[in-house]
Amino acid sequence: MNKSQQAAHYYENPRLDVLRCVPVTARNILDVGCGAGVLGAGIKRRQRARVVGVEYVAAQAERAVSALDTVHTGDVTTIELPYPPGAFDCIIYSDVLEHLADPWTLMARHRPLLANGGTLIVSLPNVQFIGVITDLLAGRWHYRERGILDRTHLRFFTRSSAQVMLGEAGYQVLATRRNMRWWDAPGSPLHRFARVLMPLPWLRDLFTYQYVFVCRGDSRVQGSGAGTLVEK
Repeated sequence: MNKSQQAAHYYENPRLDVLRCVPVTARNILDVGCGAGVLGAGIKRRQRARVVGVEYVAAQAERAVSALDTVHTGDVTTIELPYPPGAFDCIIYSDVLEHLADPWTLMARHRPLLANGGTLIVSLPNVQFIGVITDLLAGRWHYRERGILDRTHLRFFTRSSAQVMLGEAGYQVLATRRNMRWWDAPGSPLHRFARVLMPLPWLRDLFTYQYVFVCRGDSRVQGSGAGTLVEK
């Protein structure tokens, strides 16, 4: 993958799976790690909403300015966002938290910005994915330019550990969506075998490449567990 393709993967991905999780009733949305603003633009096309973005890469933030209502450029862990408590009814972390040394502190800092009963959407890669496990069993842990072992990832999560983090941050997980895939080339015997195994409930975590968690921000939920999980 060349640099332009990698940039498109990170900053121009429309993330339709995340878009589908954004409530159509949301009117004030914070997109943390907004990239070029493609996801936010999709939200604004679908519904009447103010979308505020935060982006570390200045060149991408400049592009997002034309798509979103407001864009803050800089390190999300140090930026003080100038918004009152409860300013947003939806906050999105789309493949952001795994890039941070301390995602727990960031979520705690942003927690007051989410209105009571608002929606938090978190997308995270799954380190329990079978492709990672088979490599690990073979003694391989090779960082790459993209994917679960992206060389810029500092934190790694399974479904369970992600739920614990969200619960400790004061969120109740309402739904867990899976982006599933297999690791072998299409048409091979292993590929066909994987297709048979994927639907089995006790193997679904192994074939989940990425999770999207839909959570509720509620002052009554303090350090709760996973809440009611609806998997799709």
